[in-house]
Amino acid sequence: MKWDYLCYTSHFGKWAEMYRLHYLAEVRSRAQEKVLLYRGGRLSTPETEFMQALMLAAASPQALLPEQIDAAERIIASLAGHLTLSNPERAKQPYFFDPASGAPPVRELTGIRPPFTARRFGAGGAERELRQLLRKAQNGTLGRGELGLQSVSNEMLETTLQHLLRYWCELPPDRRHVRQRRANGVVVVHGFEQVLANVGNMLVQYPLMRDQEVWIVENAADGGVGAVVKRPHGAWVSVGTLLAYRDADGAIWNAGIVRHLNEDDDQTLGVGVQVVAQGGVAISVRSAQGHENGVLCVWLASAGCKEDEMQLLMPVSLYSPSSVMEATLYDRRYLLSPVRLLEAGLDYEIALFRLRAVGERR
Repeated sequence: MKWDYLCYTSHFGKWAEMYRLHYLAEVRSRAQEKVLLYRGGRLSTPETEFMQALMLAAASPQALLPEQIDAAERIIASLAGHLTLSNPERAKQPYFFDPASGAPPVRELTGIRPPFTARRFGAGGAERELRQLLRKAQNGTLGRGELGLQSVSNEMLETTLQHLLRYWCELPPDRRHVRQRRANGVVVVHGFEQVLANVGNMLVQYPLMRDQEVWIVENAADGGVGAVVKRPHGAWVSVGTLLAYRDADGAIWNAGIVRHLNEDDDQTLGVGVQVVAQGGVAISVRSAQGHENGVLCVWLASAGCKEDEMQLLMPVSLYSPSSVMEATLYDRRYLLSPVRLLEAGLDYEIALFRLRAVGERR
């Protein structure tokens, strides 16, 4: 199942077989029997292993990076002793699975009752342990070696813990924008330079671009789109990838980040894209001391920014929380004071700055 998540397939394991195996363990009174998983390994039970699979599915792994999926699986394993199926005294758990079907576990929706044969489950006692792990990560006192995550950065580990807490222990995230069903083609490009050239309207400076792809958008909202990609297109797509798209007959390029992947079959890929900005302006940015040549970036059109703020798409490693930058726009110079880093990927960063025209008083 973990491999399925890492491949972002929609066929998340053979749940019918897992349900039957767990049922067999229960009817033979072996669900709580401790066994040694492997030589030199830890003791576990059939129900504990089953619960780990259920909780990983409940964590919306298709919205995580591959490194985070691996981290989530290891974190869940460390919490395994606190994971149990619901009993009559603790029946109101948010998730359920139907052992009479082959469907994956899901969260109960308001107004829709689970089937009669459903079994409930949730974080239970693991919630308290998960919150403690998050506090340790935030304080820098979490021993990553204890979780087998020595190679994972503390920032990524903290983000993964927050993700688990959000999906297991809090109300399910609501959509901030109403999605509308539609089916139309959009032109898509990817990579920092291509996004810079199109969103920043810099095609004169970047005339030689890679082939564009055409995707079909099935649903859209102000905050993002859900698209269908036909092979061989989309081979480069991964969670966190920066891209730009526009309607086939449109002129404005939107900057977006891939948030969800779902491999419907061998020939079709479902992609969820969060819209970062609808258009932008290319600007030249350099250090305030003026010792470096200017670097082309994109001032992203963001409705959430204040009048004296700028959301900037930059090449990777340009942002520094302690360095003031200088930008030139329409022959006017601005000082950019860093506020915070909003997003970071393999070839891009998106940061928020507070800007002040050179010559203005503070």
